[in-house]
Amino acid sequence: MRQVLIVAYYFPPIGGIGSIRAASFAKHLPEFGWRATVLAPADTPHSLDPSLDVDGVRVVRTRSLELSRIGRRPAAGGGDAGTTAPHQPVVRSAPAQRLRRLLKQAVFPDPQIGWYPAAAAGGLRALREGAFDLIFSSAFPITSHLVAWTLKQRSALPWVAEFRDPWSDDPDFRVVSAPALRLERAISTKSDAVVLPYQTWADHYARRWGVEAAVIGPGSDVAFRSPVERPNPPVLAHIGTYNPARQSLETLWSALAEMRRRGYAIPRLRCAGSFPDEARAELERHGLLDILELTGFVSQPEALRLMSGASALVACDFVDTTPLSLGWVPAKLPEYVASGVPIIYVGRQAGEAARMLSRYPGCHIVPFGDVEGAIRALQAAVAGGVHQRDGSDLSRRARTAELAGLFDTIVG
Repeated sequence: MRQVLIVAYYFPPIGGIGSIRAASFAKHLPEFGWRATVLAPADTPHSLDPSLDVDGVRVVRTRSLELSRIGRRPAAGGGDAGTTAPHQPVVRSAPAQRLRRLLKQAVFPDPQIGWYPAAAAGGLRALREGAFDLIFSSAFPITSHLVAWTLKQRSALPWVAEFRDPWSDDPDFRVVSAPALRLERAISTKSDAVVLPYQTWADHYARRWGVEAAVIGPGSDVAFRSPVERPNPPVLAHIGTYNPARQSLETLWSALAEMRRRGYAIPRLRCAGSFPDEARAELERHGLLDILELTGFVSQPEALRLMSGASALVACDFVDTTPLSLGWVPAKLPEYVASGVPIIYVGRQAGEAARMLSRYPGCHIVPFGDVEGAIRALQAAVAGGVHQRDGSDLSRRARTAELAGLFDTIVG
């Protein structure tokens, strides 16, 4: 069996979709002839999800100097400044939030660069001790690619670099966009293959970087139990991060407010994950704060329970029309599809996410600004039952088979 060293900053017990993706690759790769060893940090100030299973995967953990600890204080419920309680978001003061935004711009390539020295040293030790055939790194953070680049230089092993998220094109990094683009191009040139999650992004970066990229999309291996009884009163669930600075659920909020004005009963809104003050302000402007229920960060099993127990699941597009926004698919959508629960997606029909959802029953695509269309979608979704959807093409096992095929091509 061939051996791959996976460089992944985000790996269990850290929670989140990036961590889940890396763990699923590591767990499924042996089915396709590759055994994974994972290089990951030993301790980070992130929300933890002990429910994530990485049994049977060898993990080499190294020390990390965490600049992102600056400004953090424990969430309610205890813990110290260096430890995040499972499923609890960290708390930052307003000055600390400004300092963190400054760190994202001033520390290049990212605040996780403090992991690089120990990760590079630990990776070199692992390479000396094992007969590896390939290196695979996944970003964010870009620091993971810098570690893999060093390991490639010292070992001459082939290297596959995965970019899960935009960087040089991301407005949050506009101050460093020029050096970020130069580093992206260097990484894509020095690596033996580049992986991106969406075809629209692959086409875009083929032009920006001058390389062809393999596309391995998001996936889900969750198995939902028999549908639970539909909630009464109805509940809309939004799982994951909502960023009002770049996304918009205003159409949905307007529809709910209009339904209330017309005397209709409206569902409750349950949000699991990051729901910032700006999002609460949106609901307050529409007079909807009374229907909001915030759970904070939850474990994956709890997130799946919230999905299956909802009347309808909610997600939305980015508001701009750049190739990155049109090509983006929220990582939770494969699990939304697998749940069978009706889905309301606010965004553009030309976007990759809308095109994906249009293949499955019970998915309602609502264009931005179409309040009446949102009202119809809400009424149909709440009244509808659970749908049978074949999402086998979205499984993480299928995605891992694609990754292993890429590895085989490079090594073979």
